[in-house]
Amino acid sequence: MKLKFTTVLYYLGMFMFIIGYLFKIQHWPYGMQIFIGGFAIIIISGIISVIQYNKKRKLKE
Repeated sequence: MKLKFTTVLYYLGMFMFIIGYLFKIQHWPYGMQIFIGGFAIIIISGIISVIQYNKKRKLKE
């Protein structure tokens, strides 16, 4: 099974998101930065997957 780049990017973002949330709960330093960074990576992977979907759709037409 071949993993797509956007899937790996999404899971990396989710990992950072959860770790940042746990840091925030424990009041450890840099929790909010990790949390926001993970959320930004999730958004970027979503944008990339939409762009890829639109390119595939235009090729079929």
